[in-house]
Amino acid sequence: MNKRLLIIGAIAAVFLGGLLLWRQVGYKRAVDKTAGGVVTVEQQGDDDAVIAHKSDEGEVTIATRKLTEADLGVAIYPGAKQDDGGSLTFSGKNDEGKISGAVFSTDDSFEKVLAFYKEKLGPSAEVMELSSNQERSALITRSDEASGESTQVLITREKGSGQTKINVSHSSN
Repeated sequence: MNKRLLIIGAIAAVFLGGLLLWRQVGYKRAVDKTAGGVVTVEQQGDDDAVIAHKSDEGEVTIATRKLTEADLGVAIYPGAKQDDGGSLTFSGKNDEGKISGAVFSTDDSFEKVLAFYKEKLGPSAEVMELSSNQERSALITRSDEASGESTQVLITREKGSGQTKINVSHSSN
């Protein structure tokens, strides 16, 4: 299933260029049926757009919409702004093998963001911290074998940047 999701993701990346061009032209909805499935590009409101590829193997969605805490499996850091470029969601048949992810930014310190996510992901989460002369980063992972769900939060801050980046991804079987 993971290999299929990666292949579908690669196809979706090709369509991302089409999404950018399509948004410039100003269409509200476009549908293209191919032998490999159906590609839909749709503007939803003034700022949100979705490109989706559906086939018998599953669905890939690239969206500029804001993901919710329910999509990501963890609270979104208070005051963090989702970066331009939106979000990414992959799912197999009947939402099997769903993966969602988004990147956020905040002016708050690396330490404050790290403490927040350590608390939210709980004591069973694995934490790996790295630092260099140029950057600090931490990866926090919480997995639940019983439910098949996993949440990863990658926190990075480059020295002198003034911004802490938060990359949140969530997967489920």
